[in-house]
Amino acid sequence: MSVAVTGSVAAGRRLLAEFSQANYGFPVEQLETIQVLAAGPPSYVAERLSAYAAAGARHLAVRIAAGPLAAQLGELEELEELIKLKPLLTAR
Repeated sequence: MSVAVTGSVAAGRRLLAEFSQANYGFPVEQLETIQVLAAGPPSYVAERLSAYAAAGARHLAVRIAAGPLAAQLGELEELEELIKLKPLLTAR
């Protein structure tokens, strides 16, 4: 699952479109047919992750959907906040 924490779902979608094109060379619509994508506010990302936990997933491989190292470091800080939402994931 490629994940990014952004201020809105729309901003997340734009970031995923850029990420898809830069890393895979094709549109986000094509990427999401072969991998799970989630970008938006922490509650939205947690909701997307929760769906997999509810379906029985015990482990999730989460990749940061950001290009340059500086952007990845920023995302790590955002994902750290998301980890605080872990009870939401395990409650389902």
